[in-house]
Amino acid sequence: MKQYSLIRKGNIFITKASVRYRTDFGRLTLIVDTGSSRTLISRFELESMSCNIVSSSKIQRLVTASGIVDAPMFTIDSFFCFGKRIDNFEIVAYDLPRESFVDGLLGMDFMSSFDISISTKNGTVIVK
Repeated sequence: MKQYSLIRKGNIFITKASVRYRTDFGRLTLIVDTGSSRTLISRFELESMSCNIVSSSKIQRLVTASGIVDAPMFTIDSFFCFGKRIDNFEIVAYDLPRESFVDGLLGMDFMSSFDISISTKNGTVIVK
């Protein structure tokens, strides 16, 4: 069992993650979002790793605060967070508002793949 500290900003918890696409690596700041079924990474971050997201033929419909939008899905070689890795991980390329100051959302598609408990009181994640 391993414990990881989250960064608290009001009622929002933030964590760090790493991604790899081909020979490029990215370090991300993500909101831990148990209400998001998918992990979202900003288009800017993906494009900085030479991901050609415009060539993606798969689309994910998202319900956002400003309405329904269609966003491209993209498969990255590996995604690493909380000491766990998923290879060939399918994410959604979507830019959150600039005011959010994060690179995306860590969704349930990653978190439900492992035995993860979140303590909102302590601001920690426990991974078994």
